[in-house]
Amino acid sequence: MCRSRAERSGKRRRTGFWEVHKSGDVATLTLSREKVNALNGPVVDKLRAALETLEGESEVRAIILTGSGGAGAVKFQRLSCVRKELIMKTILAVAILLCACAHAQAQKSPDTSARPKTSTAQELIALNQELIDALARGDKSVVERIYADDFVRTSTQGETFTKAQLLASLKVPEPGVKIVYESKDIQVFDYGNAAVLVYLSIRHTDNKGEKSDFLYRVTDTFVKSDGRWVKAASAGTPVLAKTDAPR
Repeated sequence: MCRSRAERSGKRRRTGFWEVHKSGDVATLTLSREKVNALNGPVVDKLRAALETLEGESEVRAIILTGSGGAGAVKFQRLSCVRKELIMKTILAVAILLCACAHAQAQKSPDTSARPKTSTAQELIALNQELIDALARGDKSVVERIYADDFVRTSTQGETFTKAQLLASLKVPEPGVKIVYESKDIQVFDYGNAAVLVYLSIRHTDNKGEKSDFLYRVTDTFVKSDGRWVKAASAGTPVLAKTDAPR
């Protein structure tokens, strides 16, 4: 049986209005219509079908939604509130799918620490450690260099801060106060000119003999700009103390 070139490559296929292209562990869903790239009922149905297909492909770690032609980005047509809600739930399914794929990948390869890290991973881990060491001692010059100009941080309380705000608030610890950051369970996802670091951060504080630890999960996004890596975004989620199961 003669198959098309797209079928032979296994990287590009079409589901209704959506063209699916896979490159490594990234899948791009491109909406292509004759007049305008709009999300309506039939388009969303085909999107659901494409996502269901990708759900069975565990190697997919990221999904990009885009539009082709002059219309550019994907837009909503005039729809009822109920229909828009359904569309948004479909788009939300992309995030759920990514979590499922990441969980499946973790189940397949639990011993990630035994794998040799790539040169990019080693470079980013070292760069991130340089940054957090500088934050601990209040070194603004290092932070200024590593943070991107449009850097944004989402704190463990859900607040967002710009690079300028963080630099303004950065202080050298008071005498008798020592802060050390420890990074554990580091995972690096390399996408070429962008990369994501996921790790457990432990902030050890010694305040004149009174010691305390604060644990939180961090997701950092790095991008390569003018040939060097800079941190573009960071988000933290506190690790809550384990409690007994409710009775």
